[in-house]
Amino acid sequence: MDKCYVYEGPISSVTLPGGRDVMLHPGQSVALPAENPYVATLAARGHLTETPVSVKGAALHANAPGTETPARVKTPKSQAPKEETQDVR
Repeated sequence: MDKCYVYEGPISSVTLPGGRDVMLHPGQSVALPAENPYVATLAARGHLTETPVSVKGAALHANAPGTETPARVKTPKSQAPKEETQDVR
């Protein structure tokens, strides 16, 4: 059964049994299987703190204001700042 944790460690990823890939970011709420040995190791090292949020609410909590990952915005070439060049003749 999955439990909800808050991850505090370096950015990382893990592939759990069954092929489930999980990205781990500092401050992120994540639902992980408590009986998994790797999850137990992360908790023992202080990288995971169990939270009282339900697994169903973990996805909602991860998307709560202030917890989302900033989106990258591409600037169209027409709006990109132009480099100044000098003619060196």
